[in-house]
Amino acid sequence: MTRSINKKTIFLLLIAMGMLCPSLYGSQTVDRIIAIVGDDIILQSDLNEVLKIKGIGDKQNSQKKNEILEELIDKSLLHQEIEKKDYKVNNEDLANTIHAVLRRNQMTLEALKAELQKKGIPFEQYKMQLVNEIKQSMFFGQIIFPRIKVTEADINNFRMKMKKENKNIDNIDDEMLHRMVADSRLSEELKIYLKEVRGRTYIDIKNDDSL
Repeated sequence: MTRSINKKTIFLLLIAMGMLCPSLYGSQTVDRIIAIVGDDIILQSDLNEVLKIKGIGDKQNSQKKNEILEELIDKSLLHQEIEKKDYKVNNEDLANTIHAVLRRNQMTLEALKAELQKKGIPFEQYKMQLVNEIKQSMFFGQIIFPRIKVTEADINNFRMKMKKENKNIDNIDDEMLHRMVADSRLSEELKIYLKEVRGRTYIDIKNDDSL
């Protein structure tokens, strides 16, 4: 919720500056709201940032841009749903996650910081990203995974599929297979959940040809 309020406040300040000092800005638009999603807003600059990362230019069809806007809306909905849970991440949780990253990538903390510095990402910002990922994992574990129903037939079918792909699963027990099946359905179940959230959330998309 804090993120949304701050973002709205900054945007309103920019609008006020433009209105009070028109000579500084002329007819140029500082930024604009392209969607209101519950207590959050999505700005044109948010969309432009993703378009730039994905290499989508202004002359490319608007369908791709609309698809990305829909992704941003889903991202906002998920963020707000997670924030409602008020999950707490302590220093030990964060430290364990960082150590897991270091083990997985076989690197030292100093090497990680150096790699982040090359990419222009401050270490404190990286830690905040990890905190958000931990909260998301908590949310998935508490809300999304319990919605996924896995039957014995599902596990057997998954086992057969893995064998056809020549993947060795002989040492994997049914509990782990159950988790693997659930993991494979996470994205699909999340889409269903977010569709339900959309149905009870105020969403206003600002139609504009420049989108």
